[in-house]
Amino acid sequence: MTSQAPGGPIGEYAFWLMNRARFGFLEAVGSDNLDLLLAIDVERGAAALVLGYGLEDYLTERDLERALAEAASGFYAGDFTRGIQVCVEFIMNRMREVAKKLEESKLVENMPATPRDSP
Repeated sequence: MTSQAPGGPIGEYAFWLMNRARFGFLEAVGSDNLDLLLAIDVERGAAALVLGYGLEDYLTERDLERALAEAASGFYAGDFTRGIQVCVEFIMNRMREVAKKLEESKLVENMPATPRDSP
């Protein structure tokens, strides 16, 4: 949460911060960056959710929008703890769905071919 964001939109600030602050490992750049940043501008009543490049293959812009929409009632009520919790839980559930689908697709890929009946 910040009240120190520059005059522009919180989304631009969050993107800049994500790429400059290196919240995770210093070596985690490009596809190794699996960070997720939730920035909240308390003065403007705005929030942004930015993901590291390594998560772009798994989470969509729509997922981020839905997570923020789910959290909005908590943020608007000034209950930032609830808003953050709802946002994080939404993303965790979405990542579980993605992981499950990836696991299922790997199982299908690794299934042995069935022998064909000979005529």
